[in-house]
Amino acid sequence: MDRERVRGVGAILNRTWAPVILRALDNGPLTFTELIEALHDRAEPHISERMCSKTLRALHQEALIERRPGPAARGHQYALTPLGTEFIEEVGGFVDDWLARHPMFPPSA
Repeated sequence: MDRERVRGVGAILNRTWAPVILRALDNGPLTFTELIEALHDRAEPHISERMCSKTLRALHQEALIERRPGPAARGHQYALTPLGTEFIEEVGGFVDDWLARHPMFPPSA
């Protein structure tokens, strides 16, 4: 196994917001505003616009998402690339399966 590639996957998963953003985009393309709203509905604490922008740039550089023109006068849309779709299906499926088998995770303090 190529260590550098494994570290790259680990880096994506280690970014607090990357998996959450990828999951939100799994439902289809979103504008920046729609994405922020979707993330606020899903997670506490809420992501800042600055952190969302930074994470989107990183995911774009890793070819997991694409930025494309959105509907008229609504800015850009962000969408999963085929690589991003495959990533979230594989990794998200693994996480979902693991969590289903361990309903008490994380343990309460």
